[in-house]
This record gives sequence, C-alpha cells and structure tokens, in this order.
Amino acid sequence: MNKEFKTKIPIEYVNNSISKKDSLKPRTYYLGLLKDYLINSAKTNSEIDSIVTNEDGSLQFNNRGGFFLSIYNFNYADIITGDINNDNKSDVIISITNEGGGGGGNVSVLENYSIIDNEVSYIEEIQNLPNNEFGYLNSILKIENNNIVVKITFYKEDDLRCCPNWEEKTVFCKLKDYKLVVVNK
Repeated sequence: MNKEFKTKIPIEYVNNSISKKDSLKPRTYYLGLLKDYLINSAKTNSEIDSIVTNEDGSLQFNNRGGFFLSIYNFNYADIITGDINNDNKSDVIISITNEGGGGGGNVSVLENYSIIDNEVSYIEEIQNLPNNEFGYLNSILKIENNNIVVKITFYKEDDLRCCPNWEEKTVFCKLKDYKLVVVNK
C-alpha cells in the first residue's frame, strides 16, 4: 500500500541531501530528516489517513475519521550530538514527544530517534532494567565516551500506583540493534 500525503512542510525540510545539509542549520537539517522518516513511516501504517502541518510547524497524523492519532511538535525536540558507535563521527539523538501516542487521546509518549550516517531509526526502550523498576521514565542526558547517558526515574518497589516516591538513577547505555542496552547499573 503506497499512500501519498500532502503537507505544507517547507521544502528545506523535505528530502534533504548531503549537498543541502551544508546550507541548513544543523537543527533544521536533523529535524528535516526526522520529519521525512515519520512521513515515510506513515505511508505504511494503515491507521493513518492524512497528515496535517499545523501553524506551529507540528505534524499531526489523523485516522480516516479525521481524529488525531499523533502530534509531533518539533519546536520542543531535544537534540543531542556525540559519537555513539565509536567511528569518530558525530551522531545524533532526537527526543520528541508524541502527543496521542499513536492512538489518539490524552497521552504523551517520549520517543527517541538516532541519526547515524544520515539514517534515522527509532530507538526502542531500554531492554535490561531490573524487574523492580516498573513505571519508569527515561530521558537521555548526553553522549559520553561512546555511551548514551540516561536518567531513569522509576517507582520504588513498595510504592503504591497512585503515589510514587520517585527514585532516580543514571545509567550508561549502548545502542545495539536500535535498542538501548544498559552497560552499567
């Protein structure tokens, strides 16, 4: 199934090439790559019927009924650069909120994407956290010594679901097969 979506995305954001990269600010270039990735991913998602570019530049993905499933506001995306894979080149991680979480409604999901050699990939959640860390949140702080430094905020083991006493821990992760894997705990 091949869908064509019409959006009002400025041309400098769409179909970036290496030659265009030099004329764009890095943030604009990286967010343009992410927008291309999200739009191309939507073409294979049977739930998404249309994409709207809102006045604030955010992308809104709608279903057949016109209800939103996801909204990505690029103005609030965090961009972190550093060498992830030990190739002495700068790589990029973008953290962005998906309002609606892909199903619409009152939910926000923080999503992380890597850009390595101009290829965008979704980063899956941390794979090997201890079992008692149910209900965790994570935020990527920086890239340091080929590690991704992540702050994890989680419920303590005996917390009630209604009233967590959040505990924080910083861990170092590696990106393996597009998954964050903790290398220290």
